[in-house]
Amino acid sequence: MAKDVANENFEYLKQNFDSIYARYKNKYLVLKDCSILGFYGTFAEALSETLKTEKIGTFSIQHCVKEEVEGYNFYNNNVFFGVNCV
Repeated sequence: MAKDVANENFEYLKQNFDSIYARYKNKYLVLKDCSILGFYGTFAEALSETLKTEKIGTFSIQHCVKEEVEGYNFYNNNVFFGVNCV
């Protein structure tokens, strides 16, 4: 189930990346139900604050960065549930 949540949220992020990136560049986004639940300066802060109100496995955390590797652009899928979902 957690992998499905992560995949759905990542698809939402990919489809809306340009507008999200313009607003939340370099932030750690907490994504739930294909929407942004919160944004934070660090992964640890995003996780600790979100766990105050949400159960693990019901949300994903994504670092909002755009990287270029060998001429290719990609989005960094940084998700935490105890497993890394790519």
